[in-house]
Amino acid sequence: MKLGDITLTVNVYDEGNMASLVTAGGAHGTHVASIIAAYDSNCQDASGVAPGSQIISVKIGDLRLGTMETASSLIRACSVAVSCGADIINFSYGEASHWANKGAVLELMSEMCQKYNIIFVASAGNNGPALSTVGCPGGNTNGIIGVGAFVTPKMMCGEYSMTRAKPGLPYTWSSRGPATDGDIGVCVTAPGGAITSVPVWTQRKKQLMNGTSMSSPHVSGCIALILSALKSDKMPYSPALMKKVIENTATPLGKHDPFSVGHGVIQVTVSGGSGRGIYLREPHEVEKLYLATVTVQPIFMQKAETEEKASFELKLALLSSKSWVLSPNHLIVWNGARQFKVEVEPRNLPSGVHYAEVVAYVPDDERGPLFRIPVTVVVPDQLTSEKKGLFSVPELRLEKDFVKRLFFHVPKEASWADLKLSNIVCESKTCITVHTVQIIPGRSFRENENKEQISAENNGSSEIILSVVGGYTMELCLSLYWSELRDVTLSLEVLFRCVHPSPSCLTFNSSNMWTSVDVTGFMREEEVFPEFKLTHRIVYKRPTSHKISPLGSRDVLPSGVQIYQLVLSYMFQLNQTTEVRPEFPLMSDLLYENPYSGQLWMVFNCNKQYKCAGDSYSRQYTTKLDKDDYILRLQVCHSKLSELKKLTDMPLCLHSKLSSSLSLEVTASRYDLMSGPTVTKKTLRPGISTRFYLRSLPEDKLAKCGIDQGHFLSGHFTFSKCDKVKKKVAYELKYIVGPQKSARSPSVSTEKKLYTNDSLKEFKINSMRYGVLTSDELEDEYGDDISFLLAKLRMLSESEMCSYSNAEALAASIYAKIDLNEILAQLRIQEQFSHVPGRECFEEQKRQLVECLTLEGSILFKEQPSSDRLKAIYVDLHKLLDKKDKVLKEFKMKYAEAMGHFATLAKMIEEEMSVNRASRDLDEKLIQCYRQLECKEYANLLEHNLTWKYPPDFVSF
Repeated sequence: MKLGDITLTVNVYDEGNMASLVTAGGAHGTHVASIIAAYDSNCQDASGVAPGSQIISVKIGDLRLGTMETASSLIRACSVAVSCGADIINFSYGEASHWANKGAVLELMSEMCQKYNIIFVASAGNNGPALSTVGCPGGNTNGIIGVGAFVTPKMMCGEYSMTRAKPGLPYTWSSRGPATDGDIGVCVTAPGGAITSVPVWTQRKKQLMNGTSMSSPHVSGCIALILSALKSDKMPYSPALMKKVIENTATPLGKHDPFSVGHGVIQVTVSGGSGRGIYLREPHEVEKLYLATVTVQPIFMQKAETEEKASFELKLALLSSKSWVLSPNHLIVWNGARQFKVEVEPRNLPSGVHYAEVVAYVPDDERGPLFRIPVTVVVPDQLTSEKKGLFSVPELRLEKDFVKRLFFHVPKEASWADLKLSNIVCESKTCITVHTVQIIPGRSFRENENKEQISAENNGSSEIILSVVGGYTMELCLSLYWSELRDVTLSLEVLFRCVHPSPSCLTFNSSNMWTSVDVTGFMREEEVFPEFKLTHRIVYKRPTSHKISPLGSRDVLPSGVQIYQLVLSYMFQLNQTTEVRPEFPLMSDLLYENPYSGQLWMVFNCNKQYKCAGDSYSRQYTTKLDKDDYILRLQVCHSKLSELKKLTDMPLCLHSKLSSSLSLEVTASRYDLMSGPTVTKKTLRPGISTRFYLRSLPEDKLAKCGIDQGHFLSGHFTFSKCDKVKKKVAYELKYIVGPQKSARSPSVSTEKKLYTNDSLKEFKINSMRYGVLTSDELEDEYGDDISFLLAKLRMLSESEMCSYSNAEALAASIYAKIDLNEILAQLRIQEQFSHVPGRECFEEQKRQLVECLTLEGSILFKEQPSSDRLKAIYVDLHKLLDKKDKVLKEFKMKYAEAMGHFATLAKMIEEEMSVNRASRDLDEKLIQCYRQLECKEYANLLEHNLTWKYPPDFVSF
C-alpha cells in the first residue's frame, strides 16, 4: 500500500496554531456514499441510486474512541452542513438511548429540519428482532426519516449467492419500533445490503456490506432524485413534506408488521399522550380503557411570513384504522396547538402485539395522510396456572419469513428465567435468534435485553438463562435467521425463578464489622449458594482545577450561538499495573439524549503523554495502565455558561481492578460471626426469608492488596451454583474500608522529651538554610553534633563557591564520629537476626554516614571527577547499600559519567527507565551516552522521539 492510496485532509484552525490531520477510520463512509452517488459510465448497474450527486464528507467518528461519534463532532457536522448548503443529511450512525426526542444533539438535529430545510435520513439500528430496539437518532427524533433494512429476492441470489430465493423480508437484525414514546420508530424500509465501492487502501474495488447503514443511503438517494426534479421545476418543498411523500408512496407489506418495515418499502410534529404516539405495554395499562390527549401543532419554516401563519387553516378528517381505537371525525387546525382525545380499548384484545393508526386526511387531497398517530398495544400471555411462574408451548412453529413474538408479565418477585427449547424438528442445522427485551422507563433497552444465537439440530434442545426485571412485561422474540429456507417446529418452556435479596444493592461499612442480607424465594423451593466477591477498587476524585472558555470558530451553532467548554483536571496515582475505567456517573451512557453537548476525557501520564480516551459509554473504555502518576482531563460543552458552572466540582469515579478478588465470609447466624462456621449452601422455602450474615475482611487481606482507609471496593453477590446464572443475575456490592489499626502513640513524657531535646535542635539547625541563624551562632552549642556538621556540609555542596578542601575537613569530622567497620558488622548481624538491640540508633548512624559520603562525592564530581577518593566513596556506598537502593543507583550513574563509562551508564539508564517512569533528563542523558559511543543513528532516533514522548502540552480535545 502506498501513501497515495489513503485520503488525508489537513485543516488549520486557531489562526494557524493548530493543524488537524483527518483520515478515514474504515471503509464504512465510502461504501455509504457510493450507494448514493457512485457513477460508472461502463456499467450502469455499478452506479449508485442517484449517480453524480454532490457529496459533502464530514467525519464524526473519533479514532481515539474506535470511530465512535461524539456530541462535539455531531454538532460541528450539523454546522458544516448548514454552511455548505446541504439539502440532505444521510446519517448511518446511532446508539441506544434512554429516552426519546430529548437532548442537545437531538434538538439540533430537529432544528436542521424545521429551521434550515435540510432533510435528515438516519439508520434505525441493527439491534432487532425484538420490538422497541430502534436506535437514536433514527427512531427517536422528530422530523428524521428512520430507515429499517429489507432484503429482496434479487439481493438473496445476486449479493448473498443463496441456492434459491424466497419472498422479501426484513433482516433478522434490523431494529424494530415502536420507540419508547409511542412513535412507530421505523418510517420506511429499504435494501439493507449492497456491493459497491470501498477505499483503495482496502485493496479491493468493491465489497458487500449490510446493515441499516446501507438502507439509509438507499432512501437518501431516492430523495436526491426527487429533489433534483423539484429544483429543476422550481417547486417548493420541506423536510416534513418529503417525509410524508416517502411514507405515503411506500409499498405496503401487509404480511410484515409495521414495526419492522414502517409504512413499506421505499419506491421513490404530532404528539400523543406524553410522547409521539400511544404505547401501552404493561398490565396496568391494558386492563382498563385508556384515554390519551393528542396535541397537533403546525411548524413553519423560519422564513415563513406573518401573513402565511395568520391565514393558515386546515380542515382535517380523522380516521381510525381499528375498531378498538376511537377518535373524532373532524379537526380544524390553525397556527397554534389543537388538542383532541383518542380512546384505546385494549381489554378484549387477544395476547400479542396490536397496532393501529389514527390517520388525518385533507379532504379531496390525493397526496395521502397528512399525519399519523401510531397506537401500539401489547397484551401479555398468561402463565400456566398449574405450575407457578411457568409458561409452556408444546408445539411452536417458527416460519422462515416471520418473527414469533411472545409477551409475559414477569412476576414481581422473579430474578431470572430458564428458557428451554426442545423437541426441535428441522431438516438440517438451523440458526435461531432468541431475543428478549423489557422496557423500563428512563433506561435504554440495552440495559434489559438478552440476545443469543442458537445453532439447533434435529431432536436437539437448548437452555438459556434470561435476566429479567420483576413487574415489567418481557418480549420473547424467536426468529430464524433471515437466510434460512425451511420452517422449524419446537416446544418451549419459560420458568421464572426467584431468589430475592433485600437489600438488592448492599453497602457494607467495615467499621461495623458485620452486616446481613435477607433472601426470599417466593415461587418454589430453591437451593442457594451465597457468594460475595469484591473485584474493583473505586476512588472518587474531585477536580484539581477547572477552566471555562469559548471554543473556536467551528464550535458555533448554525444559529450563531457560541459553544463553551469546561475543562476539568483530575490527578490519580497507580501503585501497580492494573485495568482502569474512569466514569462520570452523572453523564454515564448519555450521548444523543444528554442535555450537555459534549463529553470527552483523555488520560495522560506525568510527562503529558497521551494514554487513552473515552466518552459517556464508560464501560467500553477499560484500559490497562502501568504504575505511574496520571492526569485525566474532561471536556464538557454547552452553549450556556451557567450550565457549565454547575459542574465545576463534578467528581470522577475511578474503577481499578484488584489483582485478585476478595471473598467475604458468610455465616448462618449472628452468633457464628464470632467464631462459627461459614455457610455455602441453603434451601429457601416459598415465602420464607432466610438471613445471611457477612464478616468484614481481615486487615491483613486488605493490606496485601494495597487497600487503605477510606477506599471504596465494589463487586457483586450471587446465589446460584451455575456460572451462567452468575453472569446474568448478580447484585451490586459496595464495601467501605474503615479506619485501620494504628501504632501505639508515645507516652506524654516521651513526647515532651522528644520535643525539648530533638525538635528544638532540628529547628535551629534547619533555620541555617533560610538565614535565620548562622553556623557561627550555633557552633558553641552544636559544634560536634553530627546533624550540625551534616547541615554545614549540605549547605556547602549547594553553594556555587564550594571548595573541596573545606568539604573534606567537614567530612573527616563526621567520619571520626561514625565507625564504618562497626556499621558493616552490624549489617552482617542483621542478616542473621531480625531483632538487634539498639537498631534505631544504628539505622540513624548508617543514614548519616551514607548522606556524608554522597555529599562529599557530589562535590568531588564537580572538582575532581577522577580522584582516588571518589573511587573509595563508590566502594563504601556499595558496602552500605543494597544494589536496588535509589541513592546508590543515582551515585553509580554519576560515577559512570565521571569516569567516561558511557556504555555502562547507558545500560543503567535503560534499566532505570524500564522499572520507573521515564523522564526527559534521563532520556537526554541517554542520547549523550550514545553520541559519546558514536552511535549517531540511534541517538538521532531517540532525540526524534522526545517530541512525542514528552509533549510540550496536552493533546487538544
